[in-house]
Amino acid sequence: MSSLFIRGNDAVIINNSDGSDFHLTSHGSDWLWAAFSVFALFTLLSAGLSYTKPKAERLFYNITSLVLLIMSVSYFTTASNLGWTTIQAEFNHVAVTDQVTEPGFRQVFYVRFIGWFLAFPLVIINYATLFSLDWSNVFFTIAAQWMTVLGLLFGSLIHSTYKWGYFTFATFGFLLEAVQLLWFFRRSAIETYFVKAGNILTSLSTLLLMLYPIAWALSYGGNVIQPDSEAVFFGVLDVCYFIILGAMFLFFTQGIDFAALGITSFDAPALHRSTYVRPGASATKKVAPENRHSGETAV
Repeated sequence: MSSLFIRGNDAVIINNSDGSDFHLTSHGSDWLWAAFSVFALFTLLSAGLSYTKPKAERLFYNITSLVLLIMSVSYFTTASNLGWTTIQAEFNHVAVTDQVTEPGFRQVFYVRFIGWFLAFPLVIINYATLFSLDWSNVFFTIAAQWMTVLGLLFGSLIHSTYKWGYFTFATFGFLLEAVQLLWFFRRSAIETYFVKAGNILTSLSTLLLMLYPIAWALSYGGNVIQPDSEAVFFGVLDVCYFIILGAMFLFFTQGIDFAALGITSFDAPALHRSTYVRPGASATKKVAPENRHSGETAV
């Protein structure tokens, strides 16, 4: 009778991993459910906090809420042992007792890459809007990020050594994005007096983004770690990047003058520095706004 009230996680039983030698277990699913709960909680928190702000000042909270919602759906899917396919591994660095072929077949969660494809650009848009980056660099950075995500996805779906060619494209995309973040984003942040935010967000973002290809090389690439360990590795990276850095970003947006930044204006591009006009100044004269962020000074 007590079994009716004590029910374990049976996602990997209901949605089994038939055909995969290396697949998610109940322990990995438990971790993914925990990660999903964290993403869902912060989605509600971000959305709730947005309603404490005036309508014209909800942009950053709305974008962050959408990012967290996308990742919540992604983690709900992976925790449910859905959104995957089976690909034969190139290497047999891990093995199971009932393995029939060598190398064995590995479970590849393609839904993970779909979530990244949708969520990463929104983070870039948040940063670009706050730091008043020009459109060309915004589009280029998003394209570089997509190159990384798609390169890792395509490589995951290939059995042969040609997967490392796509890994090379993905790594090159990361390097392009790293240059954008550490140079153009950071420089624009300094020019708009968001020095502390620019230094911290661009540096930590680059560090975390560098670890994604490493996690891929150990999992889908080299088949060195089991899917449960893969879930933990990617999960920690996602929590750090989307939740912790997301919270830090929202902290840096507190106390800014949205009107002075031009974010609330519909007659000028939100990401262009020409929107920086001091109240009372001529509309044609570009002047850095006062009191952009409390506690920050220019370098």
